Amino acid sequence: MLEDDHFQRWFSEAQDGLVRYAYLCCGDRDHAEELVADSVARLWPTWRSGRVQNPDGYVRRIIANKLTDTRRRAAVRRRV
Repeated sequence: MLEDDHFQRWFSEAQDGLVRYAYLCCGDRDHAEELVADSVARLWPTWRSGRVQNPDGYVRRIIANKLTDTRRRAAVRRRV
């Protein structure tokens, strides 16, 4: 339970900054919020295992990777 509370506290403090970062990366507020939600969901199992030292950086890397993958797939579709 303590772990869940710590995660909730971290997320409530970091959420606005993460959404701003995602918005700067993608330029769409709704998409930015989706990216943050998906990325935080992907963070949770790693958080529970205790392997995350810098959750903000970890989530920002997930956001960047998701955007890169999405843009790469779109470019491949256009070429094909």
